[in-house]
Amino acid sequence: MTLKVVSLLGSCIVTLASGACNSAPRVKELQAATTPVSLRIRCQPQSASLECRAYADETFTERVRWTTDTHAVVVEEGNIRADVGGTATVTASLIDAPSSASVMVVADARSGETRQAYVFEGEVRRFPSAEAEVITGAHVSLISETGVARSVTTAAQGDAKGRFRFTAVLGGLYRLRAVREGYRVNEMRVVVPDDMPRTITLLAEPQGSN
Repeated sequence: MTLKVVSLLGSCIVTLASGACNSAPRVKELQAATTPVSLRIRCQPQSASLECRAYADETFTERVRWTTDTHAVVVEEGNIRADVGGTATVTASLIDAPSSASVMVVADARSGETRQAYVFEGEVRRFPSAEAEVITGAHVSLISETGVARSVTTAAQGDAKGRFRFTAVLGGLYRLRAVREGYRVNEMRVVVPDDMPRTITLLAEPQGSN
């Protein structure tokens, strides 16, 4: 009788130990599945289209689902080409993890050309310090090398006070120009996407000047 009890206890201990050992990989798998993954998109122009790839923690991955928020482009496994034309946000989402990344693109329906675009933003502040008070109501223009200009006015209140923002800006060299009554005009060269965000300062005109 004693031997049977010992034998049964031994079997239970072996069974419990075996169960604990078998559960260890499951715990590791669960931890691995819940570990945050950093997803990034890198794009290269290919003729008229745009070839984009997704990288999970800097490693190329094909385990993604590509989607677009408009009919401006068509996306096939990272290849982005023009459809009806316009602006679109293309998103790559990991199939087996809650992680995604997006890229903005602009497509020309006539030429079929599709290019990556960016948000260019910054703020206008009082000269001479970039840490000085912000200037509201400033007229800010972003001018391309071909002379095409886009303009906005810096916000007067809230978190965006003194800030400007341009969306769907193609990469390249631009002139950034800020104008505000009571201040001297300031203009500088900027490179998109390298010079983001950008602070431009304005020097106050002396009192009584013409």
